Amino acid sequence: MDKKRLTVGIVGGLCPLATADIYLKAMKKVKVEGGDADYPDIIINAALEQTQRGNHFDNSPERNYDMQHRILYIYQVCRELKQRGVDKILVPDFLSCNFAGTISEQIRLPLIDIVGVLARRIRAQWPEAVRVGVLATSAAIENKIFEKKFGNFGLTPIYPDADIQARMVMEAIYGREGVKYGVISEKPGELIRQACQNLYEHGAEVVVSAITELPLIERQYYPDSHYLDCNEAIAEELVHDVVGSERSYARCGTIGILGGLGPAATVDIFDKIVRHTPASCDQEHIKVVIENNPQIPDRTAALRNGAEDPSIAMLATAEKLVAAGVDFIIVPCNTAHVFIKAVEQHITIPVLSMIESTVQYIQESFPNVRKIGLLATTGTVESAVYAEPLMKRNFELLTPDVETQQNAVMEAIYGKNGIKAGHKTGVPRDLLLSAAADLVKQGAQLIILGCTEIPLALRNGDLEVPFVDPTDILAKAAVQKALGIQH
Repeated sequence: MDKKRLTVGIVGGLCPLATADIYLKAMKKVKVEGGDADYPDIIINAALEQTQRGNHFDNSPERNYDMQHRILYIYQVCRELKQRGVDKILVPDFLSCNFAGTISEQIRLPLIDIVGVLARRIRAQWPEAVRVGVLATSAAIENKIFEKKFGNFGLTPIYPDADIQARMVMEAIYGREGVKYGVISEKPGELIRQACQNLYEHGAEVVVSAITELPLIERQYYPDSHYLDCNEAIAEELVHDVVGSERSYARCGTIGILGGLGPAATVDIFDKIVRHTPASCDQEHIKVVIENNPQIPDRTAALRNGAEDPSIAMLATAEKLVAAGVDFIIVPCNTAHVFIKAVEQHITIPVLSMIESTVQYIQESFPNVRKIGLLATTGTVESAVYAEPLMKRNFELLTPDVETQQNAVMEAIYGKNGIKAGHKTGVPRDLLLSAAADLVKQGAQLIILGCTEIPLALRNGDLEVPFVDPTDILAKAAVQKALGIQH
């Protein structure tokens, strides 16, 4: 569990002056006692050339942006910020509120609700206010950005008359003598003063700037009281989120499956992830990326016979998952966990261990069990990948004798009529049941199905002792981690 301060990312490049204003106001709100280390962790990121950011607007009175480029730009920067480890993201652009939910769903990180920030602040500071004068872009007004969120707080947004909106508010920002061109007093200031007066004439009890460039205009041009600077409110939210807060939750998001070890086991764990996800519709399911690579060299052959080491192929496959933007990786292969610890040292995201998840499950679910049987590949058995964590918890591990291991367990998995050859009933099932029965005779109180192919042939109820399916346990653990559920 990560225990460091929260980090906020800011999508830069949309309105550079406004971004700088928010950052400076946030820094000024921090109570510094121990020097630079007291300042919050804020990462500002911008990507792509200016022409790809959707920052260019047309010459219409509404000053319309290329919203398709703008949306894609914001998504790309949000994704990069997530890769840099931020916990939440600020997009200092009110138009982005229309698609913030979609981006948040795709990257599995929260975006700060800047309209909600304004509504909460207005309600807290002016509890009797109802009619709020909003200085916003024409596009934000047309898209009804403020109606729903303000309505949730009992607030009614009102806007300047259409001609005032076009000639004064939009001109103050986008005109040749406007804020976008670096002018923050005189003409844009006088235009905004008149727009505020128009709002008061329409019954506004509070006026709020809802274009992040507007607060750059000198304060003297705004009302003396009952005025909210949107950047001031957003900056306060940033500081509240990060200063003194700790990241004390499991990171959640997209699951990456390092698959192909073998393919049927990969299908099995994906099916179990879907079945264990508490979803009532498609959109509530977890995003899963599967990199199915059956060309990864055999793990047991590498351990027992000195065959090709699978580590390089596993690392290459894991790197593809990292590049795809997954938050953590699972490996539905018990034997592969002998190699995965080294692989994990060379990637930037965690691997959720099937072995540790299984041992923890047994300890919590079967407190009276001490003798545990293991059906697994010879590589898994000889590697002690299960033996070591079980012994640390005072369990006794029982395994088949050499002859049964080779002629029953390995034959059931690798034989020409085995599970890896596509057979789940008949010969492989009978061989595994025989080996499991031998473990029960040795005193096993439960049996770990320690090869991901074995649960395809055996089920609980086949014998008088319970079977523990590591694939199922790993699927449940992955769902909990992806949904941010504490275990």
